[in-house]
Amino acid sequence: MEQLNIVGKRSGEGFVAHKAMLVNALSRALADRVMLLDLTLGRKGLLGYLKALGGSNVVKVIPAKAGSASPSGEGQANGHKRLKVL
Repeated sequence: MEQLNIVGKRSGEGFVAHKAMLVNALSRALADRVMLLDLTLGRKGLLGYLKALGGSNVVKVIPAKAGSASPSGEGQANGHKRLKVL
């Protein structure tokens, strides 16, 4: 497992960091999967998502609440864990 050191600040249940620093760290990573807030994600998918984000250069990554993933109330109730990037 590869460990990435990303400068950011803890904010409640998530963290706040510069989008460019996250993209740079994920670009340099060699592993196919990364662990972020106790969730395992695909590195390429997360990297593409962060690059496609518009708006601010600062992002906040938090765990999504149950029910916020879909209007039907699914999400963590079915065992699916999700992240929200603001």
